[in-house]
Amino acid sequence: RGQLLLKMMDEQHAKIAPGRHWYIYMLGTAPEARGKGAAVAIMKCVSEMCKVEGKGVRLYLECAERMAPFYADKCGMAEAHRVLVPNPDPKGEG
Repeated sequence: RGQLLLKMMDEQHAKIAPGRHWYIYMLGTAPEARGKGAAVAIMKCVSEMCKVEGKGVRLYLECAERMAPFYADKCGMAEAHRVLVPNPDPKGEG
């Protein structure tokens, strides 16, 4: 599943993120640190860096579907594109 995910992310990145942009491939927080604002602080900092770089520089974040509303609400981000990654082993037996 990991290799499929990486391949799909690379393909989608090329399609949906043309031009100048910052691309956050992955952002995770340790369970004991969740809910303390670390991810929001990072996203706001990177967003400001994009603004400093100049007009037309966009920020893209890959995230789990369940996290998209969180980033939209807390960081002022909007969903630009959605790709569902199929699970090749839904029973977890492989």
